[in-house]
Amino acid sequence: HILDNLDRAILRCYDVLKKGGKIVVAEGVPPTDDQEVVEWYTNMFKLKEKRRTFSIGILESYLKKNGFKDIQTHVHVMKKFSINNWLDNSGISREKQKKIYSLHVNASKKVKDAYNMKIIKNECFVRTVNLIVKGKKWLHSLEIDRGANLKNKKSNLGTIFITGISASGKTTLGKRLLNDLIES
Repeated sequence: HILDNLDRAILRCYDVLKKGGKIVVAEGVPPTDDQEVVEWYTNMFKLKEKRRTFSIGILESYLKKNGFKDIQTHVHVMKKFSINNWLDNSGISREKQKKIYSLHVNASKKVKDAYNMKIIKNECFVRTVNLIVKGKKWLHSLEIDRGANLKNKKSNLGTIFITGISASGKTTLGKRLLNDLIES
């Protein structure tokens, strides 16, 4: 979600993977495609970092147009995600943390409902949605070298994992779930 040229990055991943290698992209997304909720999500994250906002279809289309096949998407929902904990571990300034917390607490009813937001003793809990999109590199007899000059180089990369789940590294999506997806 922080790359300027996503096509180039995904194409590069394709080029360095061995035949049959997999790419796994994990990314948080708004809980609905409702425009008000998507705008709120986008504006809230602008306070934390420069990033893009994705949907299921967008991530799948990036993988497909860059050569990946057998694209599968898993939607992972965390029903009681603590915004307080996320902010405490975000690495951003207290001032920005307060602004983001305030945006949650003062969000419209539509946004609060979309997130199933609950405030319990000043702790904000939301329902988050994360996508895990997996694609496989297939080489066909008519496959061309796409300018990466890797045609004659052997790659031993079997899996590339790209995550937008946690910038701090202190939160995980569930290693067992991700391992199951990578191995399948």
